[in-house]
Amino acid sequence: MSDPLLTIGMAVYDDFHGVFFTVQSLRMHHDLSDCEIVVVDNGSTDDTAELIRQIGRSSDKSVRYVYESRLGLHHARHAGVRAARGNLLVFTDDDATFDRKWLQAYANAFHSYPEMVAAGGPVRPIWEKPPAEWLLKYMDGSKSFPVFSLMEPHQEFRIGRDNVFFGVVTCLLDKTKRLLIQDYF
Repeated sequence: MSDPLLTIGMAVYDDFHGVFFTVQSLRMHHDLSDCEIVVVDNGSTDDTAELIRQIGRSSDKSVRYVYESRLGLHHARHAGVRAARGNLLVFTDDDATFDRKWLQAYANAFHSYPEMVAAGGPVRPIWEKPPAEWLLKYMDGSKSFPVFSLMEPHQEFRIGRDNVFFGVVTCLLDKTKRLLIQDYF
């Protein structure tokens, strides 16, 4: 099997249900056929390991399980970097769902702008039930709300050194550039 174009990396810690729905969303809604999903179990004590192995056995896409005993997102993401086979790595959280064109947009951007080494995109909430009015008022239509890792600062594509994004969705280009900036994650 040739190296996939894209690796989707996800760290998980005791979120059996969240990771199940996130991996299902990735499998059903991604728009690139040449990708793999790497789930890094960051010391879970629930049934996460078995769930990921079962999904991997029943999936038409590569879903791999990696265990990282050192707790913390930093260690989990480094384990994901080491396990990644793709030349484009996309990190996401274990409680996200995805637009169908999400991956293709990142692949196109990195292809069009080879000097780009990292990217992020909008992170929008999907509320399980309508949020309290006081919370919406507190958020006040903000373009960025770090408490929930929500952001949508721009409607258009932008490239530059002054852009900011959260780790919910982070892309890194190739293995060489990944190694140069991995300490930021």
